[in-house]
Amino acid sequence: MLARLGAERQPAPDPGLDPGREELRALVQRRDQLKRMETQEKNRLSACTLPLVARDIRAELTGLGRRVARIEAAIAGHLAAHPELRAADRLLRSIPGIGAATAVTLLAHLPELGTVDRRAVASLGGVAPRARESGRHRGRRFLGEGRRHVRRALYMAGLSALRHAGFLAGFVARKKAAGKPGKVILMAIARRLLTIANAVLRDGTAFDRTRTETP
Repeated sequence: MLARLGAERQPAPDPGLDPGREELRALVQRRDQLKRMETQEKNRLSACTLPLVARDIRAELTGLGRRVARIEAAIAGHLAAHPELRAADRLLRSIPGIGAATAVTLLAHLPELGTVDRRAVASLGGVAPRARESGRHRGRRFLGEGRRHVRRALYMAGLSALRHAGFLAGFVARKKAAGKPGKVILMAIARRLLTIANAVLRDGTAFDRTRTETP
């Protein structure tokens, strides 16, 4: 039983990538590394009291900003040079809540998107709820491991959609009426966005922004 549960919680291995996606993944990973470095330096700056050190941190942030811009330009150039990736990027960005950063993260780290069913893609993305089967948490729900880069991007997309995507108003209203806490609603939105993204790439059709979901 324990071996089976352990195996179920392991992230699914990535399929082999074609050269275009492999290069995109390397660029996206480097962008994310630089963004984390920016966050670390900003945190240091907020805690800094020595002017000399603060100036050095600001100089480092300026340099990091330029490097992020170069990598993002390289990502844009890579998409422009690969028609299939460019088309997929446009389809994903037609979905409210999914911007440039989330779209390329999905393309780089979830190549199965558009080729598997919604349950499989939710599991791969780390947004599929599963029931606990042991201990004092029996019967409670938690999210599977999935691919952490994808789950993080979907979380941020969920925040954006929660603030701006009116088409999900009915979906959110149903969750609130059922007494779901905010974090659960947010991850349900993330899963819904991933389901929509999967369908958009599967069908090759942009999302209809006039669409609404009624309670």
